[in-house]
Amino acid sequence: MRALKPLDGDGYTKNDYIAFVSQSYRIISGASDNTELVTIDIADQPPVDWKYQQEKDIDLGTYNTPSGVYSYPLFSLINRAFYSTQSIVDYYTSSIAATKFTPTQSMYVVNITGGSVGDGVHAGTFSIRVSGSTTPILDDGYGRLYVNNTGSVVGNIFYKHGFAVIQNNLSAPTHSISTDGLRILPFRFVDVQFSSSYTITEHTIVCKLQPTEFNNTILNSSVGYYQSVTGSYVSGSTTVTYTNYVPNISSSAKAASGESLGGLFDSGTLTPYVTSIGLYDKNFQLLAIGKLANPVPRTKNVDQTFIIKFDT
Repeated sequence: MRALKPLDGDGYTKNDYIAFVSQSYRIISGASDNTELVTIDIADQPPVDWKYQQEKDIDLGTYNTPSGVYSYPLFSLINRAFYSTQSIVDYYTSSIAATKFTPTQSMYVVNITGGSVGDGVHAGTFSIRVSGSTTPILDDGYGRLYVNNTGSVVGNIFYKHGFAVIQNNLSAPTHSISTDGLRILPFRFVDVQFSSSYTITEHTIVCKLQPTEFNNTILNSSVGYYQSVTGSYVSGSTTVTYTNYVPNISSSAKAASGESLGGLFDSGTLTPYVTSIGLYDKNFQLLAIGKLANPVPRTKNVDQTFIIKFDT
């Protein structure tokens, strides 16, 4: 019998598919214990002569906690990378998305970390709400963020990069959402929702067994037999069955008694069961073990096929 068997040429296949995960985060503005998976920073448009007056931290604008970035450099980076003629980043959206919103004065930057964004935010699923306002800001599926029921575009979302920019309504006295943008006051609720996409690879391994393969127990030189076996044998006119039976018969004890090392379990009356399947690489290193929900008896007259699937 075989202890290991190579896969057939068509014994392994893999397929990629996209899975979407809905996510929801509640942030308390200004609090120190918010999730680090989604952060909201302020990006302020710097003065014209800003580049020549960077002598101390205050010249860099507002300090964002806990991200550790200043508002002036953040605004300049986003404006250059996404909105200027020198943009080096692909929008992954309709080109009209970038022209419908122009960063000015101040904006909020919603940043989603790589662990949450996956392969990207799923188009049309992003929304942001603030306490005290019944109107959310929504994603139109083309990279634009608009105030619900108004059509007013107040920002953009960049799906592949996992962040959004929203106009800061500096004139609003309250925590609110309006056609002029978003206003966030300290220690108020901000709810961010979206679906992220993940590429999952499904691996399929087809293990084909012939009746003559894997149909006996395997002798272990240290203990004589596997410590636990499941099967049945015939004793006279009675069929005895057992589950997870532990023989505890060593090879030395069997030899001393004069009994064949094969004994009962190699006599041909044993009914072998498959309980797990090990997968090895070409160097015989164990990579994975597939556990069956229930023991499956080996067939005696026909081929038997086990299909193992797992995702990575």
